[in-house]
Amino acid sequence: MPTTYTGTAAALNGQTIASFNPGDQIDITDETPMAANVTINGNKLEYTGGSITIDNLGPGRYVVRADGSTGTDIRLQQDAHNDFSGDGYSDMLLRDSTGNWLTEWTGGPNGVLTNNGANSTLYFDPSWHVAGTGDFNGDGRVDFLLQNSNGWVTDWLGNSNGSFTNNGANTSLYFTSNWQFAATGDFNGDGKTDFLLRDTTSGWLTEWLGTSNGGFTNNGANSTEYLSSDWKVVGSGDFNGDGIDDILLQNSAGWVTDWLGNSNGSFTNNGAHASLFFGSDWHVVGTGDFNGDGITDILLQNSAGWVTDWLGTTTGGFTNNGANASFQLSSDWQIAGIGDFNGDGRSDLLMRNSSGLTTDWLTTANGGFVSNEANFSTTIASNWHVQDPFA
Repeated sequence: MPTTYTGTAAALNGQTIASFNPGDQIDITDETPMAANVTINGNKLEYTGGSITIDNLGPGRYVVRADGSTGTDIRLQQDAHNDFSGDGYSDMLLRDSTGNWLTEWTGGPNGVLTNNGANSTLYFDPSWHVAGTGDFNGDGRVDFLLQNSNGWVTDWLGNSNGSFTNNGANTSLYFTSNWQFAATGDFNGDGKTDFLLRDTTSGWLTEWLGTSNGGFTNNGANSTEYLSSDWKVVGSGDFNGDGIDDILLQNSAGWVTDWLGNSNGSFTNNGAHASLFFGSDWHVVGTGDFNGDGITDILLQNSAGWVTDWLGTTTGGFTNNGANASFQLSSDWQIAGIGDFNGDGRSDLLMRNSSGLTTDWLTTANGGFVSNEANFSTTIASNWHVQDPFA
């Protein structure tokens, strides 16, 4: 389970932390973030008046923010969703449905997204589609998976300027048409994103693990599971905050539960802690850490357009956050993506209107949402579609 190291700046100075993993945090109780001036230098976390040595730094990114009083909270969190350049901000991947070009907009301060077509414009034959995204080689930059209509799968690796490099030399896999992508996530907690496949004819699930060159190895020996046809994988995320991604399931009647990931890439049914009924009117539309506590939450929307979230807990269960997050979208607006677009450690919403108007809504510390139209609002032609398969 996540560990918190708490103390004054003087008390923490010179301390050594043996292992620091996603979800773990350091709370400097007597310095604000501005006064603490936190920096990372090798294996040392340095701040005003001292430093802490970290022997084994897990995968992820540091997020520094106020702890709610007079101190500083330093947390290690998983890489920002769709952070293709590795700068701590989520980006937006777009595909032109008429010309089949793929390009990227880069996230930045205040949730502003900037066209990065100069670095990241690629053409793919229409038989290829984006099947998923994730940091498949564990270098801190998010990559994307491509699958074509014949069943071949490959990936393109993200670079620091937001461009991508063909990784076909290491990743070239073939799956028959009955096997479909169900989710991506770091299901064994090694810092590299894996993918989950579902056999649409039989219902079996299996998993392939990411490797350091961006290739994948079959993990069916540990992760072959059966789901009946009324259950679907509707999301992934670290729902209990242990640094390993889990999968979220919903059935046709409206029941939602999760299966928790283990260090060998297998999953454990968590129905004892996560068994919720929403009815057929409510659907999971995405997952993200909306309150920044290091635990993934779920986003729901009903047929009338109402949107709310349920916050994840350390058991992998969820609590209703409707008191802080409840708003209605008209039918011309859709949630096109989820990511940390302003780099504050909380997941935000990418909103798209049928006219092409695009903006984002930023999250608050209680898991609510506020419009960011004042900082970012732009019209992108409607033939361009956001590529975020699991949001």
